[in-house]
Amino acid sequence: MTETIITSSLLVLIILALRYLLRGRISSQLQYALWLLVAIRLLLPFPLFENPVSVMNVIPVTQMSEQAAIPQAAGSTLPEGDLTGITLPTVHNSIAASGPAAGAEPVAKIARYIWLCGLFLTGSFFAISNIRLNRNLKKNRKRLDIPGSPLPVYLADHLSSPCLYGIIRPAVYLTPDSLTGQKRTSFVLAHELTHYRHRDYLWALIRIICLSIYWFHPLVWAAAVLSRRDSELACDEGTLRKLGHENRAEYGRMIIEMSSAPSKPSELFCCATTMTGGKKEMTERIRRIARQPKTLLITLAAVVIAAAAAVALTFGSAANKSDSKQADAQVSDEQAPDEQVPDVQVPDMQELWDARTPYVGDNAAVGKLLGLLPLPDGLQHDHFELHTGGNERGITWILKEVSDYTSVTPGQFQQDALLLFALVDNLEDFYAALDTSPADEPLCHYTRRQAEELVGGDLRDYAKSPETLQELILFSAEETPKYRIAKLENGKMTSEFPMEDNGLADDILMNVLVKSAAWEGSDISTLDECYQISQIFPNANEVHDYYAYLLEDGRAVLQSGTDGYYSILSQELYSELLEFWRNLTADPWLENSYTEGIPRPDFDNLLWMTTDDEKGYCAVCYQDVSREQTEAYLQVLAADGWRTIQDFYEDTTVGGLYEKDGRSISIQFAGRQTVLYFSLKQD
Repeated sequence: MTETIITSSLLVLIILALRYLLRGRISSQLQYALWLLVAIRLLLPFPLFENPVSVMNVIPVTQMSEQAAIPQAAGSTLPEGDLTGITLPTVHNSIAASGPAAGAEPVAKIARYIWLCGLFLTGSFFAISNIRLNRNLKKNRKRLDIPGSPLPVYLADHLSSPCLYGIIRPAVYLTPDSLTGQKRTSFVLAHELTHYRHRDYLWALIRIICLSIYWFHPLVWAAAVLSRRDSELACDEGTLRKLGHENRAEYGRMIIEMSSAPSKPSELFCCATTMTGGKKEMTERIRRIARQPKTLLITLAAVVIAAAAAVALTFGSAANKSDSKQADAQVSDEQAPDEQVPDVQVPDMQELWDARTPYVGDNAAVGKLLGLLPLPDGLQHDHFELHTGGNERGITWILKEVSDYTSVTPGQFQQDALLLFALVDNLEDFYAALDTSPADEPLCHYTRRQAEELVGGDLRDYAKSPETLQELILFSAEETPKYRIAKLENGKMTSEFPMEDNGLADDILMNVLVKSAAWEGSDISTLDECYQISQIFPNANEVHDYYAYLLEDGRAVLQSGTDGYYSILSQELYSELLEFWRNLTADPWLENSYTEGIPRPDFDNLLWMTTDDEKGYCAVCYQDVSREQTEAYLQVLAADGWRTIQDFYEDTTVGGLYEKDGRSISIQFAGRQTVLYFSLKQD
């Protein structure tokens, strides 16, 4: 038992350290599963294997400790062999074999009797607690008809909280408070059925057995308390996976309301899963429910390595010296010399294409790809994180500053993002961040949807060959979009203008690209007012429309497409957009000397009006002007004294020309648009 006590103590300390260091970084279910190692080691009466790295190798007195506790009578001998890891029954047999004359026999018997008394008392307390609970439940329970439940469900008035109870025939027991609402009942039932799926009623029994055997061991008690807490965290995580994360808030409130009763030490001895808990436990549960931590691949690998090391240290017995020396020699001989990591050079298209991978979870492949990508000046690669938990398929590239770093814009990572979405088939999100920045403030965030809207197609098509990948490089380097802005009311365009300030348009789009959250958008036709920003790629003949508007709570958002998703837009940029629009829509007719005093057309759908002092004219463009509206305007001009120089109806290709007092008006068609030119008299 000595070896079991030593190794299990070390194992508990390792699990406690992992639990502390990885809190919030691994899933609750993985955290709970780590305690399985402790349970197995406590219940193993012998080491599984001889191990040169076992902790027992550094405790030279261990092999003699049991022998020293059992001095021999004159003329008696000890059995040959290694006594390391000997269990209590074996010690008892050795004592008996030494004969009644053995001087240490009374001490050994006293120790054994003390241990047996503790085992009997804790075991009796366990048995009495469960027998009493079982009787009370059977006496006061009432069967409930819950369709679809795999277990019997009962109502028990005297319980302080709902629970799952029973080893051979487990059942769910509800309290009256848990039946006050249909949703609450479904949440409570889902919680207890998750305990059933996790087999927590069996783990509770194993926990009790370990406490009964090791009643004297404070670390075993600590492990029992913490593993019970972790079982509730794991249950919350599993329940929310069934209920859906949209129910987190209501589920958390249910946990608080149903866990008002404080936990009792005696609950450790019952094979029941209860919702009771102290303030600290409840705070941790609510925090986990709100955050729902995911386990990154690199973190999972670290946990597996640490667990394997813990098993190696604590599940094996000490190796003999010759084996240890031989093992040390082998390790020394096989140790590889340090290798210098070569500097990564900017690759050609063939290297990039060869490094493509179908899976974002391929750590080595993703690392190679990132090593081949160029970085903005002043930044160096530090490390990267892969997000593959649940539905996540993302990469966060962590960068560090060097001496000449000033600042970067999200657009400087556009080429890297496009290449990654082309070369990693199932990548959905790409982040770049500084190692000194908060996790929620990346330098940029690109989604596959946004990137493919940018190029107008599936980026994976560019990874068919090095040549097609080169086309993507050229696209990201050379294609500069143009912009137009329009105002819409209930989905109908009231006016539209070229957006000469490309910087404002770029800032608006990039401001949204760095946001990690997106929500389902609105039906644009139902909005009283919004602003359409059209991003035009002339070479590719593509147009992408974005819509800026205010939500009911006053927040500004930018939506991709009429039925796409929106992200929160900076209020400052939205204000700049409104100011830009006001300047565009200031009444140039009244402010322009070319149109001063000229009758104004009563046409709808003004698209734009521009001045051109260099060429001596200004132009006004309208959309969908009817023949009747045009004739009415010509009659207004005639009544104002304008002479017809070229009849609009005789030559519709050239258009009409009208003059008065040294000024002229030319009316021309361009598809569905009608353009009026106002200028000095033509010679």
